[in-house]
Amino acid sequence: MSYGAPGLYPHSGETRDHPNVPQVVPSDPQGVASAATSQNPPGWVRLSWAGIVNIPGPRTIDVIVDRTHFHYRHYEECISYLQQEYPVQSIAAWEDLKKCSVKDLHRSFGVLINLLADRNPSLNGSAERSEAPVPYSPTNMLDFIYRGALAITLMAADFSDVAHTLIGRSEGDPSRNLCFYSALFLYRITHLWTTEYLRRSQLSLFTPMPWSDKSKEELLMAESAELIPELEICRTRPLAGDVLCEEDHPMVSQFALYFGFPLDVPWYDARHDGYPFCSTLSCYTAVRRISTDQSFLDDAALWMSAMTFGLLEAVTRSRISESVFLTPGQSNDGLVISGPRILRFLVHWFCSLVYRQPNNHDLEHGREVAQLLHRALSALDEEENNASSIFYRAGFDEDEVKDMVCAVALIIVPLCRIANFIWGERLPGMRRLTDRQGCSAAIYLSCSNRMRRAGWCPTIASIPSLGALMDLPSISNFCRLSPHVRGAVDEHKDCTPDACTFYTFSPAAVYNPRHVHPSCHCGDVRPPLSEIEYLLSQDKIPIVVWDGTKLLVRSSSDCQYVSISHVWADRMGSTAEKGLPACVVARIAGLVECLLPESQAFWMDSLCVPSAGDLRRHAINQMAQTYRAASKVLVIDETIRTECLTLKPWWENLFRIAMSGWVRRIWTLQEGILARELYFEFFDGPVRVEEELILREQRHVLEDSGLWDSSQISKLTTLQTFATVVPMLNLRQRYQRPGTVLQMPLNEVIQSLRFRSTSHAEDELIAISCLLPDIDLNTLLAIRGTDPEAAQKRMKAFLLSLGDVPKTFAIISLPRLTLPGFTWAPRSLADIERVQQDTGGEVALCTKEGLLAEYAVLVLNQPFLVADLPTKNKTESTGRVAIAQAVYTPLGMGYNIMLDLDMLPSPNDAIFDGLLLMQESLVVEQFFGGAVVWGVGLGPEDGDLDGTPQRLTYVAPCIVQRMDFPPCNIEDYATLEKASTRLVLLT
Repeated sequence: MSYGAPGLYPHSGETRDHPNVPQVVPSDPQGVASAATSQNPPGWVRLSWAGIVNIPGPRTIDVIVDRTHFHYRHYEECISYLQQEYPVQSIAAWEDLKKCSVKDLHRSFGVLINLLADRNPSLNGSAERSEAPVPYSPTNMLDFIYRGALAITLMAADFSDVAHTLIGRSEGDPSRNLCFYSALFLYRITHLWTTEYLRRSQLSLFTPMPWSDKSKEELLMAESAELIPELEICRTRPLAGDVLCEEDHPMVSQFALYFGFPLDVPWYDARHDGYPFCSTLSCYTAVRRISTDQSFLDDAALWMSAMTFGLLEAVTRSRISESVFLTPGQSNDGLVISGPRILRFLVHWFCSLVYRQPNNHDLEHGREVAQLLHRALSALDEEENNASSIFYRAGFDEDEVKDMVCAVALIIVPLCRIANFIWGERLPGMRRLTDRQGCSAAIYLSCSNRMRRAGWCPTIASIPSLGALMDLPSISNFCRLSPHVRGAVDEHKDCTPDACTFYTFSPAAVYNPRHVHPSCHCGDVRPPLSEIEYLLSQDKIPIVVWDGTKLLVRSSSDCQYVSISHVWADRMGSTAEKGLPACVVARIAGLVECLLPESQAFWMDSLCVPSAGDLRRHAINQMAQTYRAASKVLVIDETIRTECLTLKPWWENLFRIAMSGWVRRIWTLQEGILARELYFEFFDGPVRVEEELILREQRHVLEDSGLWDSSQISKLTTLQTFATVVPMLNLRQRYQRPGTVLQMPLNEVIQSLRFRSTSHAEDELIAISCLLPDIDLNTLLAIRGTDPEAAQKRMKAFLLSLGDVPKTFAIISLPRLTLPGFTWAPRSLADIERVQQDTGGEVALCTKEGLLAEYAVLVLNQPFLVADLPTKNKTESTGRVAIAQAVYTPLGMGYNIMLDLDMLPSPNDAIFDGLLLMQESLVVEQFFGGAVVWGVGLGPEDGDLDGTPQRLTYVAPCIVQRMDFPPCNIEDYATLEKASTRLVLLT
């Protein structure tokens, strides 16, 4: 069978000019629809557009149609809908109706527009004003609507042109009343039809629906493929002769980790079974889109069927019945295409490809797969756009469309990765499939929303957090997990994508340690404070031993000990003076005994650090050495303890660690990196994760599957690879070397701080000082934490100790210090997303007077007072952005210089006359970072020739946006003179 372009679009089912149907008679000049008369047989009705639109010459626009025909019934439903929604006939009714899209109106509007666009796809808002007669059947309702819509288009008429006449006629005359609503219907459906035509002809180029350019091209050449035997997923055997693995077989889990785990996809009841096999998406939709009553929702259902069943059949050359994938949804509100079943099917297909002998036919199959997947990815890109989305026009909201795109993408992404795995070396172009990022944004956004709806903390579920730690296959597995709930399901209700308030405690908050069991009311135990203080005064590390009734104090030099690493949100925080509940101490002592049965000694800040004074500062100064000298470090985190189990899949354990509170706190960074041996408390006891990963790698869980050989296993990812979701493990591998001094580059430390936080801003630099060379912790501790400006003063001292800092510090859009000479400096390192490598020309020198570096400096011909600039709201948060506009004279191109007012300590007083950039070119990107400064025009431009820097006052970071088009009136804009690289001192 061959499918060509002509004749594919469905017709109305009415017979054109049939001799047995009534013939049209001259119409009522007033445009009234009349019922059966001597000229209109029973069951037929005469309609006319006369009086509503005018066609030059003797031609008329009227019709006699069967009132029982479904096309006429849709028309009647539209009229009834308009009468109910707009009972008052007025211009205002038209103005309200114009604001409604198809998805806001009655379903019949969509059906008629779909049928009209299928039958007459050439109508658009710029149709040629031709006098050539339009083909017309006097008994066809669609032709009747088409002629009326075409007349409106040709005349460029508006409803207001006829509204007053129609409203005046309708008073006291029901038939005239119908004329008003018929006109309202015709004008609105004309506009919607024009929109649909533009959508089909200009925006929907790759959709699998028959009207797209790609479909028309494929349908001209498409031929049906040979029918392939139906696949029974539970009984079909791979080519290697082994049975298809069960859903819980470890091979499925390993496959999902590398290629991705499909999500359940909503099923909208489009019929898949009962049609011939189709080798392209275009043929798939063409042979199924034959309904004469096709609504937009029907189109959406067919699109979904094509992008799932149709794509899987065409790519794998397998016949798949609906029963293979369709299962009841979790909420029992309909069927879904089962993600786990698709995964098992993909495993089956992958195995058959692995054991197939390569040949020319195989390469041809690979090329066909590449074409199919490129087409599918392009169709997904279109579906993300509301203007071209089939689901959006069918009435789905934006979040529903994003979720649907994500679900379909997580079928296509594994297919792309499989195709690249199988054919990538022989077909280099196949690698482009995995490089395409078009649907990545939808996947991350949808998975983030799914996780937030499931109760995950918005900080963990934020797109930057997920994107920094996980690729698409990883996130497809991770978003299937449920969050750990400590106390209440809404415990993260006040958290934001930028900050988790659950782990942050204000100084005024009441904090009490929690007992092991809610029913326990045991008393607190504390070590002898005098012994703790004595050892600290002797520059020794105090440790404790629990003898069952009391805590004994020992020196770390006397025996081996375990350092406890925890987060205060788990309610185990305290001081040496207050101690902890006896039940908590006993539980910790039991864990320590498992690790060090001989000494049973441990160190914990809640028991070994006093609350105030010089001894507390001394204990904090010892912190790095405390963790470095410990025989073992034990991480106690409620999420890890509750959710992690050695018998669980290890990818899940790693993901749980990656999303725990412990990896989100700044203090725990040094504690984990410095540990000689790092253990995590799992549900079944302390586990040394790094050692377990190595052991499990050696006895690979897939070795007995019978479907793989060693060469294939080696190509797939390993558990060691998935340890990257826990950056701490990678950091330990690179920097934890016994007997050497830990020295991390600044950019690595900053990257490690991302998504970490602390309850006290002044603690940030104290907690990381041991990770960097040349940082004197005593200098930072000398600035008392009780000082209101402690955090800022410590940052100043920290930067001065570093000396060399990244030049990008001055242009990163972050809150700044307010200290004189240091307004260019970021207030926190944890807020910085990324810095460039500290090498070559990217380094600036931090001095007591300010930041000394070379920057590209652009001079404004006039100063800008920030208070006088126009402002607009930020796109994704509260606050305002001030915008200055200037023209770069060498190019004649306009630029917007945008300043976040939240970054300015005194926006009403701020003034600037220059722009700092990292590079002299302004045409590389549309958006780039910079900083605005004051004093460019006050000093010599070539002051750096003799080594003297030009002193500039730092004002604020900014974002520079290149305008899409050169400004029309350049004289109305400020000008930016050509950039020159200068040595400047920012103060």
